[in-house]
Amino acid sequence: MKYLQARLIRARRGDAAAFREIIRRNNRHLFRAARSVLRDDAEAEDAVQEAYLRAFQALGGFRGEASLSTWLARIARNEALGRLRRRRSTTDLDVVEAA
Repeated sequence: MKYLQARLIRARRGDAAAFREIIRRNNRHLFRAARSVLRDDAEAEDAVQEAYLRAFQALGGFRGEASLSTWLARIARNEALGRLRRRRSTTDLDVVEAA
């Protein structure tokens, strides 16, 4: 637990080594979470990268009510769900008006 606390403090200060360690420890879990939603490896990788960006930008707001891995996985899942919503086919308004 103390190790986690120290890593979080260092990451909040912008320590690149702390960021790398967080990524190394969570990457597989986040990829699986995103892949389970998107069913596409490449898009899941993109979602995980975006999730890390969002998480590291918001790291100061991490309250520690959940574990860091749970918090990161939730961000990755939300990113994947957002991508899934955006890629759903939409009906062109002209088609709807013509009907």
